[in-house]
Amino acid sequence: MRFSLVLSFSLCILAASRTAPGFSLQEPPAPPPPAASRPQDEVLVRAFQLIGEGKFKPAKTELDRAAALAGGPCGECLLGLSHVYASEKKWDKTVDTLQRAIPLLKSPGLLARAYNQLGIAYVALGSPDDLTKAEDALRRALDAGGSWGTMARFNLAEVLFRLRNWPEVVETARRYLKEAGPDGTARDEARVLLCRARVFLPDDKSPEPSQQEEPKRVEGDVQRPRLLSQVNPAYTEKAREAGTTGRVVLEAIIDDEGCVRNVRAIEELPNGLTESAMDSVRRWVFSPATLDGRPVKVYYVLTVNFSVQRRLS
Repeated sequence: MRFSLVLSFSLCILAASRTAPGFSLQEPPAPPPPAASRPQDEVLVRAFQLIGEGKFKPAKTELDRAAALAGGPCGECLLGLSHVYASEKKWDKTVDTLQRAIPLLKSPGLLARAYNQLGIAYVALGSPDDLTKAEDALRRALDAGGSWGTMARFNLAEVLFRLRNWPEVVETARRYLKEAGPDGTARDEARVLLCRARVFLPDDKSPEPSQQEEPKRVEGDVQRPRLLSQVNPAYTEKAREAGTTGRVVLEAIIDDEGCVRNVRAIEELPNGLTESAMDSVRRWVFSPATLDGRPVKVYYVLTVNFSVQRRLS
């Protein structure tokens, strides 16, 4: 007989949990370039509408028409074409097209969009040098401002995470959460980046005033935190050899940013499973508990169940 490991995780308050979302660079929904008086503008509006709908092939047809009508260099046409190449994962072409587009673009909104797209393309290319170029492009998008600049801040936080620049990840993600507001496109993803980076900065604290308050219990008017991302604990070799099963019960503080702090064991398991559960839970991320609509830190009990399911061979 062989055995396969089955790990199950449950929260004593939450009814269900979600697995960790993968990080992904983001683009906000945005209107097409503003119409003006040039012959190609109406065609450009249609092209960018098609791009927004994910209809890249007809969008390219419209972009080609706009370029022909322009009768010369057309920055907006090239910007649109970069989105088409990105949809096809032709990242070298995306970079080249954006590099030709950027000197032709005058509007801060279009420049922010172009630099954000350039940052995404460099990340997709994937080399350490490309990550540095992505960071530079996203900082330029930030400088241009607007909604694309705000989204570039989130994308910058992810690039900094890949570069392991933990303090700046925390600062950048915090600023994104404030700028984006409650309807931000990537709020949950930014919170995950923020808390995962704070794991590497054990003395870092939330700057919110509620951080100075005593943690509350999830009862009465306190609304429970919502699990956004979890990391599965490792089943240690010692536990595997001994066939150890059971549960580890932990109490932690989930602070007003949704990060897990001050983890302690209430019920333990031998063979390294308690330590494994604690290590994984420190990297779990929540949408914070709230009281009267404001985030508050709370005590929270989490149960990690380790079980082994027999598999017939």
